Amino acid sequence: MSFSGEPGQSLVFDLTDDDQGGFYRVTMANQSGELNRRAMINRGDQFLVVAELVDAVHGKAPTTVTNPDGTVKTVDEDATLLIANFYFLPSRDKRFVGAIITWTFTSDDPAVEIAVDEIAPRGTWSFAPVQQAREVTATGKASAGPKGGPASVNLSGEYGLKKTTELDFHTKVSGAPRMMNRAHGGYDGVRWTLVENDASRSGICRMLQVGVLLRRTVVAGKTPARPGSPAPAPTFRGELDVVADKSGWSKVASRAKRVWKSAERDEAVVFQPGTDRRSGNFDIDSKNLKAVDLQHDVMFMSLHESFEEVRKERDERAAKKREEKEKGKNAEKENIEKKEAKGGTGGSGLQVQVPSWVFFVLAGVAGLWLWQQLVAVRFT
Repeated sequence: MSFSGEPGQSLVFDLTDDDQGGFYRVTMANQSGELNRRAMINRGDQFLVVAELVDAVHGKAPTTVTNPDGTVKTVDEDATLLIANFYFLPSRDKRFVGAIITWTFTSDDPAVEIAVDEIAPRGTWSFAPVQQAREVTATGKASAGPKGGPASVNLSGEYGLKKTTELDFHTKVSGAPRMMNRAHGGYDGVRWTLVENDASRSGICRMLQVGVLLRRTVVAGKTPARPGSPAPAPTFRGELDVVADKSGWSKVASRAKRVWKSAERDEAVVFQPGTDRRSGNFDIDSKNLKAVDLQHDVMFMSLHESFEEVRKERDERAAKKREEKEKGKNAEKENIEKKEAKGGTGGSGLQVQVPSWVFFVLAGVAGLWLWQQLVAVRFT
């Protein structure tokens, strides 16, 4: 089975009249001047495939370069950080048995090379790490005893054998940067491949979150276009293709009507340095995009989310907020008590704040009384 057609097109496999999925395809396109399009892919009816751009942040990333004299220095290069989610949602008892995600990047400025620097997941990873035991039972009949003769005794009965197998993963994903449309320079694309556990036949994960760090470097001997009024910064594009393998194809191949439909690829998403898309879910510093650890902070895979776990997390956050609020109240109360203690009257418990002008009035009255007393003594 072929996953690709003519350049610029993709072949969509349609199973009709067998309730195995049906054909549904909306070709994603950009509005006039649209950047960072959120809905990158939206396919399927009973098998839903959605690709969503979560973050696109442009900035700088440090890199190490070697000078002609052999010394090494660190410089900041132009870079872009992309974070995306992919959803594979089958209906009823259907499942996705695998998927291939390919993301290719091209620059609209021939003097600027877009190259993949880091990705996550990279290499081979699996979900979930917990082991799941499966028991397979086989039954049969056996007989024992001498055959023939008048005194022969036959013993027969049923036996059962149990075999336990350990399933150490649900979905396996492998990712690597690769050359897609050029034979030199940096990697211009990335590919992830997802496969189910053949033993469990439970399909692939429902959601995969990935991260890509791109370098935007100037090609030697060329001068890039400089943005200025009214000319904007040069753009670059990310062409995304997702091919999902559905269950049920092989078993219905003899009776299903297969129709290959030619459909245009989804339009590439356009990115422009200086125009970001931020979800607010990640702490991204545009001055150092490499500070984001793609493996620990971004890479994520999910089979399903538990409402109980979500409620538990919400309760924990609410309890933490109440605790912080209570701490604030206690700290404020302690400050008030400290201030009152400084202006108190010893151990009597009565603390009175006397304005300073009262002392001046009392001093004036006392001075006037003393003057009157001196005058009276002098004239008597």
